[in-house]
Amino acid sequence: MNKKSLLLGAAAIGFLGINGLQAEAAIDETVKNIDIDFYYQKDRVRIDFKQDKKGKITKSDIRNDIKGEKFRKELGEQKIREMFEDVDFNTASNNEIFMAILDYIDAPSGSEFTKGTFNSRFWDGKKTFNFSDKEVLQSGEVTNNKDLRKIDATVYYGKEKVDFKYTVLNKSISSSYRNTITGERYKGLQSAAKVNDLLKGFHLRNSANYEVNTYLLSGLEESTGGAEATRIVLRAEFTNGAKRNYDVRL
Repeated sequence: MNKKSLLLGAAAIGFLGINGLQAEAAIDETVKNIDIDFYYQKDRVRIDFKQDKKGKITKSDIRNDIKGEKFRKELGEQKIREMFEDVDFNTASNNEIFMAILDYIDAPSGSEFTKGTFNSRFWDGKKTFNFSDKEVLQSGEVTNNKDLRKIDATVYYGKEKVDFKYTVLNKSISSSYRNTITGERYKGLQSAAKVNDLLKGFHLRNSANYEVNTYLLSGLEESTGGAEATRIVLRAEFTNGAKRNYDVRL
């Protein structure tokens, strides 16, 4: 996944020395705990981070069945801080946190996220979002496309292509993503997160074709290895009944 898309503009707070290294720390002393429990079929990813009011770490465990990894204490803390190095829990959106978690897990293409929970708390009583397997990312959360109801797009790179679908129905999202260059295939939440990331930064209904092309190709550049796009086919529908259909050869 593209880590550049996760940058929030706000600088991370403080510094933490680990094994003699100074690392920028986005998890500061105001965070009380972070709990993550994700499942991919029978594989489990469990992350448990706790610290006291003085910033002393009391627990920092990671269990990642997908990679066969287990980390505790200092090494677990280092991995958790690296996972969220670009995330400020005070300002981050649901999708940005979700993307950071998926980026760390790096599940193989075709792996299906089946259920999961996330929550974090602060010492002043604040909480970040909580989600469970019964909830989905909300339409337009990190995009400028809250009026988007449906999109079906294909970007061709010669004989290869990237295609994705994203449909909002009664606040639930159905989504799929396929990249024939890398062999990546995603459905559900993972796909929705990738599509949300591709669409942020511009309003699909009002932007000119060249603006849409620029944003999409820029967002896909890293995952396509810099391949040259030859054609973009896009069909979109919006909540006000408007439609946008175009087929552009590049």
